[in-house]
Amino acid sequence: LRRRAHKGIAYRGTTMTDEEINAYTWALSNPDSVIETSTFVSTSEKKEIAMAFATQHSHNQLYQSKWRVLTIFHFPAACDTAIQLSAVPDKYGCI
Repeated sequence: LRRRAHKGIAYRGTTMTDEEINAYTWALSNPDSVIETSTFVSTSEKKEIAMAFATQHSHNQLYQSKWRVLTIFHFPAACDTAIQLSAVPDKYGCI
């Protein structure tokens, strides 16, 4: 899986409650804090695809109390827990 470690930007479109957004806001103002994603999270290297996921449920009653959110993940170095599941380009030495 090392060859599939992601480096760069990844986007996730989702919906969040005020409480969830408050946790991120708090973390931004507390530089020593960490927000951990402990469940499988699907992301895209294409911002437009992620944005579509954030808006796909916007007309559903269950999502009316949630905000549409685009989360941007920046991996400055190859991250072995951010696994690229799509076809790996030849530049990584894989077919």
